[in-house]
Amino acid sequence: MPRLRKKTELCVGCDLCSMACSAHHSRSFNASDACILIDEAFPSPGAYKIRYCTQCVTHECVTACSFDAFKLNEELNVWVIDRALCVGCGACVTACPHDGAYMEPNGRYALKCDLCGGHPVCIDVCPKEVLSLTK
Repeated sequence: MPRLRKKTELCVGCDLCSMACSAHHSRSFNASDACILIDEAFPSPGAYKIRYCTQCVTHECVTACSFDAFKLNEELNVWVIDRALCVGCGACVTACPHDGAYMEPNGRYALKCDLCGGHPVCIDVCPKEVLSLTK
């Protein structure tokens, strides 16, 4: 199963990964509408926390969903959210132990990394090579 890996210590907080992600998925440049979020690691100035779905083995978000909105992408072996089936209840967000699922800004559906079909755009735009894809 491919996974995103990060070298957090290299992150400069530019948010290019979030912007590319939101542009790819929602055709907008809005970091709050992305499947990867960069937070300042307060109180350490210049330190950042990179949040995204780690494609964990427990899949607690999938189990928490009462609406079968999660579908397995069998080619990549990762769980993705079918936005047409998601009712925006937030159960998956609450259930995620890794802080890797979020609600889109209007609360209509949940967001989580789907690896962009195997070619994550966040990797391509990162000027510091913080992110990489492992198999």
